Amino acid sequence: MNILVTLISGLFTWLATLLARSLGIKLAINVAVFSLFIVFLAAFYTALVAILSGIAVTMPSVMSEGLSWLPSNFGACVSAVLSAESAAYIYRVSIIAVSVKSRL
Repeated sequence: MNILVTLISGLFTWLATLLARSLGIKLAINVAVFSLFIVFLAAFYTALVAILSGIAVTMPSVMSEGLSWLPSNFGACVSAVLSAESAAYIYRVSIIAVSVKSRL
C-alpha cells in the first residue's frame, strides 16, 4: 500500500513540476514581449517629442503666431490622445497574440 501511495504522489509531484515549469516559461516569454512593447513605446514617444520640438524651431513666424492661439493645454491633450491610441494598439496586438497562441 505504501508503494502505491508513493508512486501516485510521485506522479502528481512530477506532473505539478512539469506544469509549473511550462507556465513559468510562458510567463517569462509574455513578460519579455510586454517589456519589448514598452521599450518600443518609449522610443516612439522620444522620437515624437524630438519631431515636434524640431517643428517648433523651423516653422515660419506666421505659423508660430497661429499656433500661439492654441490653448495652453494643447500638448497635454495631444499627449493624451496619442497615449490612448498607443494603448489601443497594444491592446489589439495583445489580443491578436493571445488568439494566435491559443491556436497553437
